[in-house]
Amino acid sequence: MKTCILLFAAAFFLNCPAFLLQANPATPTAYQQLCALNKYWKQHPVFTKELNEPRFFANHEALIACHLQWVVYYLHQNPPAHLTAAQQHNRLHCLQILDNYRKAAVFPKNTHHTFTIPYFIDDYNTACAVGHLIRETGYEDLACRIAAEMNYAFLEDMPYAEIGQWANTMGFDVAELKWIQPAYAPPVRIEHTQTPATCGQQNGSIDMAVVDYLTSVPVTGYTQKWYSLRGNTLGLVTEAEDITNMPAGLYKPMVQTNQGMFAFVYDLIGLNDDSGPDITASVVPETCTNSKDGSITLNISGGTPPYSVIWYNQTGAVAGNGLSLQNLSGTGYDIMYPILVAPYTAEVTDAGGCKTFATFNLETLYETPWAYPNITAPGCQQSNGAIELLYLPEGAQIQWSHNAALTSNIAQNLAAGLYTVTITTTQGCQTTQSFAVSDAEADNIVSVTVTPDDCQQHNGSVTLPDVPGNAYGWSHNAGWHLHYANNLQSGFYTVTVTNAAGCQKVVQYYVQNANFADSYAYTNTEWILVNANSNAGTTGSIELPEYGMAPLAYSWSHNPGLNSRIADNLQPGTYTVTVTNTQTGCPAELSFEIYDAAFLGTSAGHTLPQYFGAQVIAVGQNLTLSYQYNGSDNLHLQIVDLQGKTLLYNNLGAGNGLHSLALPLQNAPAGLYVLRLYHNTGSQTVKFVK
Repeated sequence: MKTCILLFAAAFFLNCPAFLLQANPATPTAYQQLCALNKYWKQHPVFTKELNEPRFFANHEALIACHLQWVVYYLHQNPPAHLTAAQQHNRLHCLQILDNYRKAAVFPKNTHHTFTIPYFIDDYNTACAVGHLIRETGYEDLACRIAAEMNYAFLEDMPYAEIGQWANTMGFDVAELKWIQPAYAPPVRIEHTQTPATCGQQNGSIDMAVVDYLTSVPVTGYTQKWYSLRGNTLGLVTEAEDITNMPAGLYKPMVQTNQGMFAFVYDLIGLNDDSGPDITASVVPETCTNSKDGSITLNISGGTPPYSVIWYNQTGAVAGNGLSLQNLSGTGYDIMYPILVAPYTAEVTDAGGCKTFATFNLETLYETPWAYPNITAPGCQQSNGAIELLYLPEGAQIQWSHNAALTSNIAQNLAAGLYTVTITTTQGCQTTQSFAVSDAEADNIVSVTVTPDDCQQHNGSVTLPDVPGNAYGWSHNAGWHLHYANNLQSGFYTVTVTNAAGCQKVVQYYVQNANFADSYAYTNTEWILVNANSNAGTTGSIELPEYGMAPLAYSWSHNPGLNSRIADNLQPGTYTVTVTNTQTGCPAELSFEIYDAAFLGTSAGHTLPQYFGAQVIAVGQNLTLSYQYNGSDNLHLQIVDLQGKTLLYNNLGAGNGLHSLALPLQNAPAGLYVLRLYHNTGSQTVKFVK
């Protein structure tokens, strides 16, 4: 063992500097950056001088890789006491798996969120470090269940007894798993300065800089877009780094990175009027994780009363109205990263239309407790099982529901069943957990199908294998004894399966709430908005993305009969579309504003009419597009059929001169097609026959 550890340590010190570049005097130490990556580093004092040295990491993935390498090194040298031979073997095997995972450096990608959040398993079937360990050691079903039910939770918030059981089998403490799990930071962040507008005029500006998240060094080369937010209505302002000659309002710059977990990074920036109202606030933090008792109350003065207030959440959606916002969640106990986008933004408008914006972070004071159970299964139809609660906070009070007098962390003499315990910390934070105890001789449930509750229609379901001779009992309906349960709303459901010998298997399942409106909102980086331009004589358009998971139906406010994801020939104005998932009947409503680019501000370009000289040249079955473009803005190509279906979309980028492009339409049927070349201030439409 000693030789193995020395070899591993040597490999560590040889490999880790490959991730580190030369630091400057202002660079934080490796330990400081690791503490920001995972708060559990603070429980491990610096154990080698290298951690106290300033380190410059080339990117966030390099920091994660070095985090995993140091953690594996430490865990090799510091195993828990009293491990069995089997546990020691399993632990070493897992540490080798984890080191190989670190070397591969393929980490989950954030495809559904714009803020820092864990992904247990991402859309590309890439697991986080702990998820990878669970899968690679033969517990695929557990990994899939966690991904289906709590894919975006931190390990400490996952209420699964199986995690503690897996950790014990593999020779780990659960606390070690929490240390292994990193959070993922975006590759860049947005910094800005602003010049306020004069009330009622379009003379404000925002100067934006995109900088490396870790080094603060400015970076270039990313696609950038600016959107306006007026309530829940979104409008495209420009594709540029800065905006000028704009009125006061809430703006959302979006930087497309396609790096790491973050496909894009955004901010919410309120551009104020120079004579807008003054805002102070009383902020009450959230007491405990998920207690949702935080609040923000505004005190407004100056300007011209009365005042109107719109609140926005971290994504830019409207969160409320009025002076006060109640029942708020904080930003997490001891969060791992500084907040890039404020969780709450207030827009205050006075009677004269003058605006002032204020942003608020709401902290959580204390962590809600969570226990991991060590369950001893009882014999069939016996009461000799036990639950031992592990990793309880110091001084926590315990109350079991099945025995009001029991306040110990160990419950004994248990038969098969569901047992509930309430845990209260010295700060008053409280949580209630339930644990399923099954007979040792109970049959394993091989496969279960759980379908979600679609947009609160109470149509979720849980289906178990129909095994002859088994009896089924459900927690939500004592009179229901089939192997399945339908018409379920989101929540936990307990089923007790009794085999022919009378042995009971008790299992909890979680039915998710599938909110189509939320999931469809995550496609916002693929919305293509083209503004009208009265100078150029062009109209605007709105194109929504393809959505491969289900067929969708569309209804537009200006033309309810338009069942298409593309609406074109649009004059400046506000347009609303209702998108319905035809499989579930769940709707999502989106609102967009099409501007006249001629009056939008200099950053959007007061441009003269622009013509691209587009021609489609056919030689046999081969089609070639010829066009002339001189400009730095991205030029887009779109080809649709007469039903509005997009056959080809391409971002042609900037241009300088005459261009020629082969059109890959060999498999398209013969007929009439429409080709559009456009950017945010102009477009040309050409019809051609194939």
